[in-house]
Amino acid sequence: MKKLLSIIVLGLLWFNSALAEKDLSNYSLNENINNYGWKIKSTKFFSGENPKEIYTLTKDKRFLKCIITYKTNIINTECSIP
Repeated sequence: MKKLLSIIVLGLLWFNSALAEKDLSNYSLNENINNYGWKIKSTKFFSGENPKEIYTLTKDKRFLKCIITYKTNIINTECSIP
């Protein structure tokens, strides 16, 4: 019984991570919009030493947050589901 439960739990975890990887990019705002169909709901800009833009995207009643950080010679983008 414990083996069966373990197999079911691991299977669900594997399926969930495989599904999540197919409809979003963790490192590209443009890819999420152009390739995966996410829509921009709102944006916020924060100034300072390292200015940041936070984009809130929506798709199928889900939310995705993308943070773009501007440094001297680098633009870093990170996207994740909150």
